[in-house]
Amino acid sequence: MRLRLLRRRRDGRFELRLPEQIRSVLAESCSGMAAWVAADPDDPALWRLFPDAYPDDPDHAAFYRLVVRDQLQSRKLADLDLIERTAHADTLSAEELEAWLRGLNTIRLALGTRLDAGEEPVDIDPADPLAPMWELYEVIGVLVASITDVLAEELPPEGREDASPPEPA
Repeated sequence: MRLRLLRRRRDGRFELRLPEQIRSVLAESCSGMAAWVAADPDDPALWRLFPDAYPDDPDHAAFYRLVVRDQLQSRKLADLDLIERTAHADTLSAEELEAWLRGLNTIRLALGTRLDAGEEPVDIDPADPLAPMWELYEVIGVLVASITDVLAEELPPEGREDASPPEPA
């Protein structure tokens, strides 16, 4: 059972149940991530955010980057800005929550790449200089899972992963 960090209200908005410390860390992290995404588009830690669409065709890859890169970057920056602006809000609209999901995923992918995170859980040594990054990576993972769970509640039963298969006709 996952911790319920948010819930859908009857009015369609989503109530955030985050401790103030996490809200502050999120706002700060979004600011830092936005600077990172905007500053160095060729940073290897960001490759997962802007993957090469045509790895075997340098000409097509260059054209794709030229046409799409700025658009992707603008979307990521807008999502991070929205999280930073709404980190201390009590509720979010569905559109804001979807932007949170995208923005948090942006941070998690970049951190995971920088940390060389794999599938296996990591024992975090508090003395490790990377411990704060690992902790942020884990917190964001929990938030992403919570958002996914609450949004999945809106899916019809046949669209849910946990739904039983339909009965044969």
